Parts: sequence; C-alpha cells; structure tokens
Amino acid sequence: MSSAQQVLQTLVVRMTLNATNYTSGMISALNLQKKLVARLHATGAAMTRWVTMPLAVIGGTAIYEFARFDKAMTQSLSVMEGVGPALRKELEDQAKLLSTETATAADTLAQSYYYLAQTGLSAEASLKALSTVNNFALAGLFDQAKATDLLTDAQTSLGLTIKQNAEIS
Repeated sequence: MSSAQQVLQTLVVRMTLNATNYTSGMISALNLQKKLVARLHATGAAMTRWVTMPLAVIGGTAIYEFARFDKAMTQSLSVMEGVGPALRKELEDQAKLLSTETATAADTLAQSYYYLAQTGLSAEASLKALSTVNNFALAGLFDQAKATDLLTDAQTSLGLTIKQNAEIS
C-alpha cells in the first residue's frame, strides 16, 4: 500500500468516526435541549402560578378597593357644599389614615362623611368628627350610620345643636 492510499484510508476512517461522533453528539445535544425546554416550561408555569397570578390578583384587588373608596367619597361629597379639591384631599387623607390606624376600611370611613353631612355637619366639621364617630362605632360594634345616629341623638338629648357642638370642640 502506498502512502497516499494509507492517508486516504485514514481520512475515510476519520471521517466515518467523526460523522458517528457528530451524530451521537447531536443526539446528546438534542436530548439536553429537550430537558432544558422542559425545565424552562416548568419554571414558566411556576412563575405564572406563584408570581404573575398573585400580582394580578393584588392589582385587581387594589383597583377594586380604590373604586369603592372613590365611589363612597363621591357620594359623600355630593351632599356637602363648597368642597374644593384641597378639602376633598384632606377628607380623603383623613379616611385613609384612620383606615390604617383602626379596623375600619377606607371606603367605610369615606361613606361616614355622608352620614355626618346628613346630620347637618359641614365638610370641615365632618373631617373633625370622623375619628370620634369611628371610635364610637368600633367601641359599640355599630356600623357608621348607627354610630352617627346615636351620637346625634345623644347630642340632641343634651340640648346641643350641631353649631354649639362645633363651638365646644
């Protein structure tokens, strides 16, 4: 055998061996890729279940609660006279603050302004009275409307008017 024939045989053998290695390497790479895709799919499903869905629920709840609060504020302010943007913000801030300090929801406190206005209190007086009415409602396990009614009845039985009460405060 000549040296050219030996080189050609070696070359053919090496090519065949390399093709076999290449094929088995590609099959291994394909199997690794399938495992990676399965892991990525499982990770994506877990992220959806444990991250994305809870965030969506939290976001939806926040929007719902804001809408309830905004609706209650709008209804309450509709029966009050002379409430500008600055006073509205004060009323909103007071309701939000009290909701963080007590067990009463912000929308319930916003609705309390309506009951206070119905008794004849101005927006400014309602702002001052909200904490007292809320504390009374919590202490007596009343809803805000009942607490407002009871406090107004007590005030009337003492012979005080809303104006006199505002002067005493």
